[in-house]
Amino acid sequence: MSQSNQSVLMKNDCGRIYHLRLNPEDVADTVILVGDPDRTDMIARHFDTIHTEAYHREFRTVTGEFHGKRITVLSTGIGAGGVEIAINELDALVNLDPKTGKPLDKLTSLNLIRFGTTGALQPDTAIGSVLVSEAAFAFDGLIKFYNKDTDATIQPLQKALEDHFSNLSMVGGLYAAGADPFLVDIFSDMGDRGITFTCNGFYAPQARELRLPIRYPDLLDQAQDFSHEGSRITNLEMETAVIYGLAHQLGHKACSVSVAVANRHHNASGSYKQVVEDMLDEFLERVSQHLRQED
Repeated sequence: MSQSNQSVLMKNDCGRIYHLRLNPEDVADTVILVGDPDRTDMIARHFDTIHTEAYHREFRTVTGEFHGKRITVLSTGIGAGGVEIAINELDALVNLDPKTGKPLDKLTSLNLIRFGTTGALQPDTAIGSVLVSEAAFAFDGLIKFYNKDTDATIQPLQKALEDHFSNLSMVGGLYAAGADPFLVDIFSDMGDRGITFTCNGFYAPQARELRLPIRYPDLLDQAQDFSHEGSRITNLEMETAVIYGLAHQLGHKACSVSVAVANRHHNASGSYKQVVEDMLDEFLERVSQHLRQED
């Protein structure tokens, strides 16, 4: 089926890219991705200056400066679908000619850093702990809609995951992707490093049963038991694997830093908002210090 440029690289009536409602100059080279639009404002309150603000559906964007570093913070909403839209449109803004839709001669590599909340999986992880994702995997199959090879370095992990979860009917949709090592090193001493399980839903895909019976009640126990080359699955959430997979294929760098708001092993949750606030200054300071040279 032939596709016109207008139906592929969609824009609104003002000429801004369709969902994010941004122009290329609105995007900094470092983008903090959050799920909750309110968290965009929470982070932006720490900025010294604000340059751009945009809001459309779940996509809330603020670009400003923190200690001399230009940063964009963008909410994606919950789950893989919003992330897929956000990253593709961010990439289009910085790497496609806005008139022709063709790639620019010089491509830009963005720093995509997820700052979020997560559920801890291991019994020794306390609520309020910071978890840094070295790699992530999901069963939703989203990355398999893109016709590009996965990172060769992640294939042993993907094979190990496929073998470990071979009893699950959705294992055919499994994909894994890795974080950028440099970005991981920036945040690694803030918390524990590990593998993140990105789930394509909040209830049954995370073994929560309400009125409908769930097919895999032992899924989290199975995930907790996994280990590969000394790394274990530390947490579960709904965005990181998609961020990592698309970042790799598009030539961007990605990392995910999360605060544990619950521990699924202990079936416990707790107050975390103050923990998020307390770590935010240090998080932003590290972003500004280590990524300043890219401006």
